[in-house]
Amino acid sequence: MGKERAEPLALNPLPSRESSARAVGPSCTGTHRRRDPTPRHGSGAGHFRPESCSAALLKRRRDGRLSWKTGARHRLDRSLQNALDHEARHPFGRPHGAMTLRDAIYRTGIRRLGDSGTGFTYQNVEGGAVSSADAKRIAALRIPPAWREVAVARSPRGKVQAVGRDAAGRWQYLYLRAHSAKRSRAKYDRLISFGEALPSLRRALERDLRRPGFPLERVTACAIALLSTCFLRPGSQVYANVNGSFGLSTLRKRHVTVDGHTIRFDYRGKHGKRQRHEVRSRRLAALVREMKARPGNEVFKYEDARGVVRDLSRAQINAYIKRVMGTRFSARDFRTWAGTLLCAGALSHAAATEREWEAAHPQRKPHAGRARMKRAIAGAVRETSNWLGNTPAMSRRSY
Repeated sequence: MGKERAEPLALNPLPSRESSARAVGPSCTGTHRRRDPTPRHGSGAGHFRPESCSAALLKRRRDGRLSWKTGARHRLDRSLQNALDHEARHPFGRPHGAMTLRDAIYRTGIRRLGDSGTGFTYQNVEGGAVSSADAKRIAALRIPPAWREVAVARSPRGKVQAVGRDAAGRWQYLYLRAHSAKRSRAKYDRLISFGEALPSLRRALERDLRRPGFPLERVTACAIALLSTCFLRPGSQVYANVNGSFGLSTLRKRHVTVDGHTIRFDYRGKHGKRQRHEVRSRRLAALVREMKARPGNEVFKYEDARGVVRDLSRAQINAYIKRVMGTRFSARDFRTWAGTLLCAGALSHAAATEREWEAAHPQRKPHAGRARMKRAIAGAVRETSNWLGNTPAMSRRSY
């Protein structure tokens, strides 16, 4: 049985205690490593030109679907995905030939040689051995042995300390601890502005959900209304086609069922973990039922100005959020907002229970209260992880 949600347009992710108790908590592992923040840009081998990739994107999406190729020659089709990510982050483009942070680390940093079987060695840009201080710093980074093409920053104060490709070929980054802490503080400070912008989002969703037909605005509003209630990840077309893991924008028809006013989601999410959710909404259920009846495999499809049916993308979801709420926000802020409120609500309930217990046990031992507090915190973290599909460790670290 999945997690049941109330009417989503209230955008209030704090559920009742009773509904929380019914939650089925899918486990989901997490990582502190962040995905590639600066896609390659320029000319030459290994680079891409956003303008040419945009043309390729339009050519390959004429029928409303991305036709991802598989095999050794076209595995991941990375340049196209990088173009999508580039256009989402830099709508006005990047100066031609600009060096990315990853390029800078590769040109000036420390390279890792060898493999996990024979052992690793590190070499500076001049080809010499690294200093003992750098060797200690590299050891403290604990770079995963499975990473390939690893490079380490020369400066111990650089915000990105190491880059490399994981087993799936994705670029991963290790950040300076102080920089990660700064980003975390900024993330929580941003929640205040996020909450203040929610009324604007509610008005926009109400307006766009009343539009006739299946324009981009209406389909995107439906997706965001569900995202703000179920706390789903937005999804990536690359992961859906290569890893078989899905998010909201990439859900197939087999992942979604509509029964009356109830929408049920059941799909393979990040890290292959099963995700199950329920939402009760008459208006959204009717719209999702209509979208499922249209041709194609994916649920969220819209009609462009020429009447061509196209699949909704993560970039379009984020573009809607930024247009309505401000450029600082994206789909991932909904999970941060929800996780913070869920944990705060669980702790508030635990505090009320603790006060009742203290009143009933005035002669309790001092250590008993501390033990109960630890159990309450652990319970709140578990409840938050159940709703978000994370592990308790990830929820404790992230929310």
